[in-house]
Amino acid sequence: MKTIRLTVRNPSGIHLRPGAAFVRAAAAHRGTAVRVRNLTTGSADADARSMLAVTALRIKKHHEIEVTADGPYEDVALETLRGAVDAGLGEVLE
Repeated sequence: MKTIRLTVRNPSGIHLRPGAAFVRAAAAHRGTAVRVRNLTTGSADADARSMLAVTALRIKKHHEIEVTADGPYEDVALETLRGAVDAGLGEVLE
């Protein structure tokens, strides 16, 4: 199991559109469980493959999130998510 911390830079945080991109990136590596939690608000962890769970975390701009992956593709899954979040999850970053 491996964990990374990321800072969300999206102007409106992770709402529906960037949330869908996050969920797709998390689900791309079958056989690897991916969880996410909002460190800024102190939330419990949630299934990163669930749109409802990800949007319920209410991740806003400048919030720090923790992403954990466990399975045979954990390194690739975390790097995919790091790249997606750093690139803005399909949105233009300010």
